[in-house]
Amino acid sequence: MFMPTFDIKTKCHHINLHRLHDYGIKCIIFDRDNTLTSHGLLEPHSEEIQQKVNEAVQMFDDVVIVSNTSKHIHVREAVSLRVLATRDKKPFNYQQIIPQLKVEVQPHQVCIIGDRLMTDILLSNLNGCVSILVQPFSTENENFGQKICRIIESCYKRGQQTRGPQYIRSCYSMIYQQKQKKSLNKKMDNQEVNPNYDVVVCGTGLVECILSGLLSMDGKRVFHMDRNQYYGGEGASVNLTNLWKIFRGDAKPPQQLGIELNNIFTKGQNRDWNVDLIPKFVMANGKLVKILLKTKVARYLEWKPIDGTYVFQMKEAGLFSKGGGKIDKVPATASEALKSDLMGMFEKRRCQKFLSYVANYEQSNPKTYDGLDLTKIPFAAVVKKFELEPNTVDFVGHAVALFTNDNFLAQPAIYTIEKIKLYMDSIGRYGDSPFIYPIYGLGGIPEGFSRMAAVNGGTFMLQADLDEIVFDEQGQVAGIKSAKVKELMGLEQINTKMIIADPSYAIKAGQQNRVKSIGRIVRCICILNHPLPGTKDIPSVQIIIPQRQTGRKNDIYVMMVSDVHNVCKKGFYVCILSTNVETNQPEKELDPGFELVGPVLEKFFTVSDLYVPVDDGTKSNLFLSSSFDPTSHFESETLQVLNAYKKITGKDLDLENLPDDKDEQQ
Repeated sequence: MFMPTFDIKTKCHHINLHRLHDYGIKCIIFDRDNTLTSHGLLEPHSEEIQQKVNEAVQMFDDVVIVSNTSKHIHVREAVSLRVLATRDKKPFNYQQIIPQLKVEVQPHQVCIIGDRLMTDILLSNLNGCVSILVQPFSTENENFGQKICRIIESCYKRGQQTRGPQYIRSCYSMIYQQKQKKSLNKKMDNQEVNPNYDVVVCGTGLVECILSGLLSMDGKRVFHMDRNQYYGGEGASVNLTNLWKIFRGDAKPPQQLGIELNNIFTKGQNRDWNVDLIPKFVMANGKLVKILLKTKVARYLEWKPIDGTYVFQMKEAGLFSKGGGKIDKVPATASEALKSDLMGMFEKRRCQKFLSYVANYEQSNPKTYDGLDLTKIPFAAVVKKFELEPNTVDFVGHAVALFTNDNFLAQPAIYTIEKIKLYMDSIGRYGDSPFIYPIYGLGGIPEGFSRMAAVNGGTFMLQADLDEIVFDEQGQVAGIKSAKVKELMGLEQINTKMIIADPSYAIKAGQQNRVKSIGRIVRCICILNHPLPGTKDIPSVQIIIPQRQTGRKNDIYVMMVSDVHNVCKKGFYVCILSTNVETNQPEKELDPGFELVGPVLEKFFTVSDLYVPVDDGTKSNLFLSSSFDPTSHFESETLQVLNAYKKITGKDLDLENLPDDKDEQQ
C-alpha cells in the first residue's frame, strides 16, 4: 500500500507533466509541505515550482492541494491553487478527495504528488490513483513524530520497487474498456450505435497498431479489436505470472525468481518482469524510429541502447592460437575494422577499405558508386572487387546488413549497401550501439500507437475475436461479425469496406486460403541468472550465428536484456533464441546458441508457422500482415506498414521533416 507508481528521486519541478497527460491523467493533487513549499512555509519553494504549478493548471482539468496544514486560506493565496478541505487528515480522508474535484474522473486518471509514503502515497493507493514520490526540500525543521515516520519510510523503501509505466498501461487499458463498455451500453439504450466504420483492424500486433494509428490520424473511423486482454498480440510483453500461464497452464513461477506467492507484495514483484514473447531490437536510424517521431508516439516510451552486438565465427588453429568457435564484437566502422579480432592483418585493411566505401556512399549521388552499377551487379561482384574473405562476408552480410541467409550475394548490390549504411548511420544516434530497446519491453510500442488511435477517435474492444468476414458480390470486404461485438453493441455486423488483420484472424474466420505458410520458426525464451559468457558482462547484447559457421541454411539469433531495461528482477536476465526450422527436431537446432548462453534456469519453447498473405489485398480490401520473422529487428515489419499504407491511401507516408527527437524525449 506504500508503493508509489513513480519514485523520481528528485524535486517536484522535474516532473514531466506532458508524459502524465499522455498517460491519460486529467487531475493533479499536490501535497504542500516539502512538495510545493519548504517545510513550515507558505510560499512556493522557488520560481521553478510556481512555473510547474502554472503549467499544470493550463494542462489538466483540475489541479488542487490536499494538505494536513490548518492554514488553508493562506496556502491558497500563496500558491494560487484551490485547497480541498476535508474533515480528516491524510490518509484518513481518502474517501473525501475525488468527489470534490471539478470534473468526473476515474481514480486512475488522478495523480497525487507528494514526498511522504505514509500520507501522500498511501492516500493515492487507497483511492487507486497514480502516485509520484518526490524528494523533500528539507527535513531539518520537522518535529520528532515526522522524523520517526521518515525513518520508518526509509526502512520500507529499501528493496522495494516502483510500479512504473506498466502499472499505468494496465490501468489505462482497464479504464478504457470499462469506459468503452459503459459508453457502448449508453449508445445502445439511446439507439445511437453507428455500425459503419472506414476500417476494421483485427489484432494489436505492431503492424496492425501502427496502421490503426496512422489511419485514425488521417481522419478514418477505425474499429480495432483483439481476442486477448492485453495489447501486442504475439509480440506482447507479459509478466512472470502470465508467462507461466501461457506456457505452463496452472503451474506457478518458482520463488527463486522473486515471486513470493503468499506475500502481500507479490503483485509489485511480478511487475518487475516484462518478458517479450518475440525478440526484436529497434534500429536507431531505421524507419520505425522515424514513424515514432512522425506520429509523436515516441513521447509515450523511454529507450536505452543495446550494449553490444557480437558475431560467432569458427576459426582455424594457428601457430599461437586454438581453433574453434568464438564470438567477437561486430566492427561497423573503418577504424573498428582495424582493431577487430575477426580478421587477420591484411584482411583488416581490405575490410577497412570496403567500409570506407560504404560510409562515403550516397544513393542519390552515383559518383559515390566508384564506377559500379550497384543497381545491376550482384553483391558478390562487390565482394570480389574488394577481395573480402568468406568470414568477412559472413559478418558483413549477416551481422551488419542483417540478412538471414546468403541469398543477398546474388541480389543487386545496392540492397546490401543500403542495409550496411543504415547500420553504420544508426551507430552514435543514441549511443555507441545501432540498436535501441524500450524500457518495460516491446509491448509498449503497439500500446503507444493504440493510444494514438484512441486519441483520434478510434474504438477499441479487447477480448473480442473475429468470427466471420462478410464479402459483397464482387468479393470485396463488406463487414465483420463477432459474438463479443453483438454482446456489447447489439450489432449483428459492423459494416466496413476495409479490414486489416494478422494471419491468425483470417484463419479463425475461415479464410485460410488467403494466407500460406512459408516455413516455421523456433524460439526459446530463457531466464538466466548470469550475463552471456564472453561479452564482458554487459547487461544487453545480441549474438548472430551466421548460417555458414554451423552448416545451416539460416542464421541463429541470440538476444539478451536485463533489469536495466526493466524487463526482469535485478540479478536475472532474459535471453531469447530464434531461427528458421530446418529439421524435424526444431529445439535441437538452437543448440549452437545454447552453447554460447550457458546454464539456463527456465526454458519456454515455441514453434510457429511463418504466414504470409497470398496477395496484396487490393482486390478484396482485406489487408493481411505477415507473421513476425526470426530477425533481430523491426525493419521488415516497418516495410509491411509502409507498403500497406500506400496501398490503402494511395500515398507514401512522409518520413521527412520529422520533429526533433530531442524534443520528444523531454
